Amino acid sequence: MANLRVGDYLALDTRRDGLLKVFVSDCHKYYGRPGLVGNRFAVTVVSPARNENAEELFV
Repeated sequence: MANLRVGDYLALDTRRDGLLKVFVSDCHKYYGRPGLVGNRFAVTVVSPARNENAEELFV
């Protein structure tokens, strides 16, 4: 990610209206939908991942 530059593309393996897995520190924590905020790419978090360790993020 550190080598990304303006105009680079990120290929996602999901449909435009599909859910993405959102990771925090290599742990799957949420599901989200890709979108835009103004002219910036964003992810809207729609639900937590069903994971027995999900609480670790908030400790």
